[in-house]
Amino acid sequence: MVRKAEGKPRHARLSGQNQLARGIPKLSRNKFVLNLSGLVAYPRVFQNGLTQSVPLTMQPYRQFVVWRLEYRNGNPKATKVPYDPKTGIRASSTDPTTWGYLSDAQQRMEQGGYTGIGFVFAEDDPFCFLDFDDCIDDTGNWIDGTSLWKLFEGSAWEISQSGNGFHVIVTTRDKAALSRHVNKWRRPDGGMNECYGSGRFVAFGPHGWQGEPQPADTMLQCFVPLRSRGGADPLEWRDRAIDGYDGPSDDDTLLRRMLNSRGGAATIFKTAAPFRALWEGDTVELSKFHPDASGKGKPFDHSSADMALMNHLAWWTGCDHARMWRLFKRSSLYRPEKERTALRALDKAASEKAARGSYLKSREQRMKEAGAIGEGERLELITPKMTLDEMSEKLVFIRHGNGVADRTRRTAQKMESARTDYSASKHEIETGKIDKETGLPVLKTVSTFETWRQSEKLTVDQLTWQPGEDQFCKPLEEHGIAFNTYRPLLLGAAPKNWKEWINPFVSLVEFLVPMEAERNRFYQWLAHIIQRPFELPHTCYLFFTPAHGTGRGTLAEMLARVFKGYAAIGVAPDMAITDGFNGRLSRKLIATVDEVREGARNPHSKEAQAFKSRVNESNRHINPKFGIQSVEKNCMRWLFFSQHEDALPFDNHDRRVIVIANPTKANSPEWYSWLHQYLEGGAIEQAFVASVQQYLASFDLTGFNPGAHAPMNEAKRRAIAAMESEALRAARQFAATWGEGLATTADLRAFVGDDDWPSHSRGASDLIKAAGMMAGKKVTIDRKAEKLLIVNPNGFPPDFVQGWPVHEIAAIIRRGRQSFGNS
Repeated sequence: MVRKAEGKPRHARLSGQNQLARGIPKLSRNKFVLNLSGLVAYPRVFQNGLTQSVPLTMQPYRQFVVWRLEYRNGNPKATKVPYDPKTGIRASSTDPTTWGYLSDAQQRMEQGGYTGIGFVFAEDDPFCFLDFDDCIDDTGNWIDGTSLWKLFEGSAWEISQSGNGFHVIVTTRDKAALSRHVNKWRRPDGGMNECYGSGRFVAFGPHGWQGEPQPADTMLQCFVPLRSRGGADPLEWRDRAIDGYDGPSDDDTLLRRMLNSRGGAATIFKTAAPFRALWEGDTVELSKFHPDASGKGKPFDHSSADMALMNHLAWWTGCDHARMWRLFKRSSLYRPEKERTALRALDKAASEKAARGSYLKSREQRMKEAGAIGEGERLELITPKMTLDEMSEKLVFIRHGNGVADRTRRTAQKMESARTDYSASKHEIETGKIDKETGLPVLKTVSTFETWRQSEKLTVDQLTWQPGEDQFCKPLEEHGIAFNTYRPLLLGAAPKNWKEWINPFVSLVEFLVPMEAERNRFYQWLAHIIQRPFELPHTCYLFFTPAHGTGRGTLAEMLARVFKGYAAIGVAPDMAITDGFNGRLSRKLIATVDEVREGARNPHSKEAQAFKSRVNESNRHINPKFGIQSVEKNCMRWLFFSQHEDALPFDNHDRRVIVIANPTKANSPEWYSWLHQYLEGGAIEQAFVASVQQYLASFDLTGFNPGAHAPMNEAKRRAIAAMESEALRAARQFAATWGEGLATTADLRAFVGDDDWPSHSRGASDLIKAAGMMAGKKVTIDRKAEKLLIVNPNGFPPDFVQGWPVHEIAAIIRRGRQSFGNS
């Protein structure tokens, strides 16, 4: 049972810069009082409107990063992700080349876009980091278990970023001694403690550091538990791969695949070291990618290389601990005297990769992840507190729908939801009464949001989504002013050699679209999304091939990342073809649809016609279940994938669908492995995506006409032919061989045959229209009422035929029957 501290938490009453520490309670039961003195003595770094201190002892080290909170894979808990302060690319706690000086971090913070700064702990520095999580009980009091902090009283400490934990930094003369101890353990009260000397970074919180790191060798040995297995085995050892792994079970087969891989898995582990160089211990190559920073003259940093090779093995084996260790011991990097260090690298590599799996993920897994990426990560799950002035500046009242919009986040919600979300924002007002004892006005606390709601405020008539328009713009269909929630696509910072980074993307597109002219137009179609998102082309794309695994799913994965937040990946065919607009398609610039086979529908059916209009409809009416009604501009492009030629319902008069026949044979497994390495997160993925964005943003659109009709090519002719039913083929043959311009539907039905003739009148009408003929009025021929069929509408205009005498029409039909019968 968790024991609760007696009494209410007390808060320090500070002034000036020490206001930063407001909200940090004292631990009074164990008489360990947090010392708040000295806070202003340290240099400050701007962080989200606050400042944070940096212990003086740590400032000279080139081990600083910046970080921000990111939400990934649908996880409601934010992840603190480090970034290189020099380049802004994802940093690694094991790659010193991605760290910088404090001045680098300060400059990067001034540019915005990051939550705070951090510090990476390395084997050759004197610092050790202790992390105490879940230190607050349900009532908001510090729990009794945190009394262990007094063992390190006087050393550097801070409240963690979440406000629910506590960080301590001490110094140690022998980090190797900590290898006998665990890195993470659970306290009796249920909270978690952690201790690291290297391979970890601390994200500095907003409250500031107090004090300087002090020696604590003895305390660390007493405080941190020993490994229960003597330090030989990694925690939670597993002798199996993660679920979904279907790679080769034979080690030699897998090793050959790893050695022959183009580029290797290094691209996803924040290092460019090839697998072969790591496996063979190539001193020359490893000195380039893992240079020794110890000053001891070693050819390369062996620990860093071990970590890189373990990352490779985790990726290729599906995080199979036993197999990783078995293979590692066959490599040239294996050192029997350093088994403990290698095992720690194994444990870290497998745990980091287990959440994402390996390159052998199933297509279903990869497409699910691509769908989540395309939807975009939610940047904030917590509504920030605001003052009344901030609300007046940032919030907008929406009349139609009684909603509230946030100008900074470009979001909108119902008034009821906003009232709940902003309930934490409070301020004090005078009641009009005077305190008899003090003579001061009596104050009361009220809701800042309610005060804003009842005051003068920014007000619009409607909510909208219109790429290319200002935040406040005209509604699409009504008068007044609308609040525009559109935010431009966020483009990453491309590296200087971005033309080299785009090779996987270009290689894939060249493979899927073999003809250069067609490929150039497809590039323009994609580039147009970035360069002119507000201008919707009148065409969509259909990629078809009977082969499996050609790489169209990989293309969708790439597009999900390039158009992150604006891509609907893996949309169901019925949603795109028959169901019409769905909320998932709202505010998107591109959508991919898998496994389409709707060509069996008659091109003139109601569903087929609805699909055609959906490709370039102007506006969409949005009526979400829990949100605000709005009208958004349709700027979404469609990319359909199918294994069938008869994928979409169109005919030879179609003007919207561009058809591309993809290769009928997949490329080599190594080639796809090479492509997938650029989609596994980290700095490599960031550089790749930013490079593709740069490529499309600068692609020449000369000659691209968004209103142009889809061209007729051989692939489209094949698709049209595949969609023709036996009845349609017969009807076309009838029209081509009937000797006169008029007939009856009975004549056509007799030629088509009852087995193939549509069972419904609507189907018969669609068949006649698809064959280029038209049905007319009823006429009496040889005392029998029959429906007129205009075989040649160009030679016999319907309006003209309608006025003809019946006996003349009958004479033409008789001649046709006689001629057709003789032929």
